[in-house]
Amino acid sequence: MDDKELIKLIDAYLDESLTIEETEELNDLLENSLDFRQQFRNRVKLHSDLSSHYDSQELEIIPFQKAKKASPKPLYALILLAASIVILVLINLSNFKNTDSSYIASISIKETENILQNGKAINENQLARGEYSIDQGMIELDLPHEVTVAIEGPASFQLVDDRKMILSKGKISAHVGESGKGFVVDTPNGRIIDLGTRFGVSVSASGKTEAHVFQGKINVLVDNQLTELTKNQALALKPGNNSKLNADQASFPLPGFPLELSLKNADFESDNLLVGWPQKTGAWGGDHCESIKSFKDVVAFSNSKMLRFVNSYAKGGTDKGQNVSQLWQVVDLRQYSDEVGRGGVRARLSAFINKVSDAESTSFGIMALAFKGDMSHVKSYWDRQNEPLSELLAKASSQLVADFDNKTWEKLEAQLHIPAGSDFLLIQLSVDGDSNRNLKGHFVDKVNLEVSTVARRSMPLADWGGDEGSWHDASNWQTGLHPDLERESIRIMGAGKAVISTPVISKQAVILATHNKSEGHLLIDDAGSLSISANGELIVGYNELGVATLEVKGTLRTRSRAFIGRNNKSSTVILNGGLWDGKDTTIRMAQYGERGEDTKSFLKILNGGRLNAKKLELVHDLSHLELVDGYITVNELKIGGYNGQAILTHNKGTIRIDKLKFGPQSGSFNFMSKDSILEIKGSLSIDDLLRSPGSEWLFRGQRLKATSLKVKSLEVNGVKYSSFRIK
Repeated sequence: MDDKELIKLIDAYLDESLTIEETEELNDLLENSLDFRQQFRNRVKLHSDLSSHYDSQELEIIPFQKAKKASPKPLYALILLAASIVILVLINLSNFKNTDSSYIASISIKETENILQNGKAINENQLARGEYSIDQGMIELDLPHEVTVAIEGPASFQLVDDRKMILSKGKISAHVGESGKGFVVDTPNGRIIDLGTRFGVSVSASGKTEAHVFQGKINVLVDNQLTELTKNQALALKPGNNSKLNADQASFPLPGFPLELSLKNADFESDNLLVGWPQKTGAWGGDHCESIKSFKDVVAFSNSKMLRFVNSYAKGGTDKGQNVSQLWQVVDLRQYSDEVGRGGVRARLSAFINKVSDAESTSFGIMALAFKGDMSHVKSYWDRQNEPLSELLAKASSQLVADFDNKTWEKLEAQLHIPAGSDFLLIQLSVDGDSNRNLKGHFVDKVNLEVSTVARRSMPLADWGGDEGSWHDASNWQTGLHPDLERESIRIMGAGKAVISTPVISKQAVILATHNKSEGHLLIDDAGSLSISANGELIVGYNELGVATLEVKGTLRTRSRAFIGRNNKSSTVILNGGLWDGKDTTIRMAQYGERGEDTKSFLKILNGGRLNAKKLELVHDLSHLELVDGYITVNELKIGGYNGQAILTHNKGTIRIDKLKFGPQSGSFNFMSKDSILEIKGSLSIDDLLRSPGSEWLFRGQRLKATSLKVKSLEVNGVKYSSFRIK
């Protein structure tokens, strides 16, 4: 760009006629070119000198980053503007050490008693450039360019401009839309540059800094070294020694933002209407309906087509005497399991209805239901939704009796609070037939589903201090307080072992070795017990190159998922005479080995230890289950995943299972003695056992021959089992 074009750009700014693109170009030049900054100052000073010919007056400061199209101003106004710009340039060149009077952020949520500026509480709903702090709680800020930031106290931060902030202490989480790409967060140890995403940044009181990516990607700049992070990646910012982590969204506040979920064919422009129940996402299914442009005097509400309910039974099916015609669509929530798991997710459902004028006055309905489970079983879930232990977690509905004016469309709306743990939504549209079950002409159009989060604080965490000692001694926890077992997730880290010697009940997760290259060790002593509710989970070994051990001499109770090695170098659980009661638990060993990490997981049962679980899966890399002496009862046992080696070594004791599966790759069952007893539900022969798909059967490491086994039938609580053992 030559000098004439540069002067033209500056003059356009002085005239307030910059486009958004020109504003960005001006900002880049001011930031990166010393020569241009000097030229800018000289040009502004030329205009400001003219102000000496006029009476002085109080001027409003105008941010230099504000783009606004306007007609050229008269000379007098231009002079006043130039004078204000001189002040503004000085502010910008001093790194915004003072605040100006223009607000750049609005407070959308405030869950804190005070917001402090220069040590004084302020009660503004908008914030200007400047430094702020909160002692506790959380605030949510809406900035320009589709940027929403949740800030959790204690925190100290500075709003530099509408595209940059400085975090000195605390935790933030940002949701950045397309126009906000390039949003910057500076920290004591480096700079985070957004590339269109959701991310979190934390700075501890000691200056420890981390950046976590929950969606999309960011760039992290530390000592002129640029690192790109993508979804589920995190980085500890240490000059000269950055270390990668797994992203932990629960550790950060959550801003409110829309989830990218929507209904397919929501305006019925497509004829893709399935017969019967939909068992996957992407299409409507149910009773006999059709997509049409018009019917009698009724035309579509939006676009060219609308939905007409034809019959109260499936197309081509048999009339079962039902009065209601229904249509359903499934919406998968699992891609947002972290957000849904935090709670505070809302769904808003709406639709427009109409009918022909000569049809009886009948009721239309919409409904949103949240289920936990497998989408392919949605019909059975629907049928038993009213049972006390059904998969239905929540539902919301709305009904409306249509008027007789077929020229107008009426709107139905319902709002659902989606509970934590929900796997999918089921959306229902329905209409009642008339007194004779006729549907003369009943229509729905423009169905809309909006799902969004509500701002949430981070999940509270309690961190073990790292030295060996009693779980019950408050001094062994980093906060110097006993963990709040109702609210706080427990993280055990460090070379020292935490010892539980009395009953402990946790409503949240318990995780060992959470950080990269970390350790985590826990012992449940003979008199101790640890119970983890269905709202929590157990993770023994969470991050790369970590080492984690859990020894159970007392009792471990779990009601949700349990992982022995999610991404670890070595994760071990030892039932040393103890009991693991996990009848509702799926235990997975070496969860993330498919990503290529070296993941080793061990489960060892000795001295009469007992395991009771819903599922036990040895899935990836090296997974080794060894029954030295004890008892295992599981509904389903899976040996072998898609890579690596899964080994079950059976020395002494009984393994009783309802269902046995072997994975696509190596999975072996190794009998070690005549005291190794395997009981499988049903009537099975020795040949049935040895020919199990994908199985490898061994006796002391050598291929097992059919002649080495014997089988007998037995009955346990009215259930028949086949019992196998070495002759």
